[in-house]
Order: sequence, then C-alpha cells, then structure tokens
Amino acid sequence: RAPDRRKLAPRRHGARQDIVTMPPPAPPVDTHFRPSPPPAPQPSPLSPGVPPPPMPALCDASGCATPSGQHLNGQGNTMLDPAGHACVRNGPVIQCN
Repeated sequence: RAPDRRKLAPRRHGARQDIVTMPPPAPPVDTHFRPSPPPAPQPSPLSPGVPPPPMPALCDASGCATPSGQHLNGQGNTMLDPAGHACVRNGPVIQCN
C-alpha cells in the first residue's frame, strides 16, 4: 500500500493540571455528655440605671393605658408618663425611660 499523504495535525499537549492536596480531616467529635456551663448571672429587674422592660399598652386618641393602669399622655409615638418621663411607642410596646 502507498503511504497516506493526508496531513496530520500536530500533536497538542494536554491541559496543565495543578494537583492540590486536601486538608487533613477534622478531629472526631466527642459524643460523650458534658454538662453545660452555668448561666451567666442576670441583672435584677430593679437594678439602678437599667430601664424597665417594655410593656404592652392599649392606645386611643388621648394616649395609652399601661397594664398597671397608668395613663400615658400624648399622641403618635411619643408620650409622657404621670411622672413626666418620656415614653416611646413601637407598635404595641411602650418603653419609658
């Protein structure tokens, strides 16, 4: 047979490969029971300098009534309690300073 006279494409090198090793596996998790640490001490609700927690309120055109029966005078989101302290309304909750 006569040699094939077709032109062969030049041989190409394969794509460059970077071989990266995987990090070592994490240490096994200890499944034995461990008691949780004791809870952090909570400040008492009547600590000086700490504002009281927010309270839900019922509001009308003249102001809002608190669960303790106090009436807060004002309209919108800013009111005054009977002692004259500013109170701010955020939805159904009022916070007085």
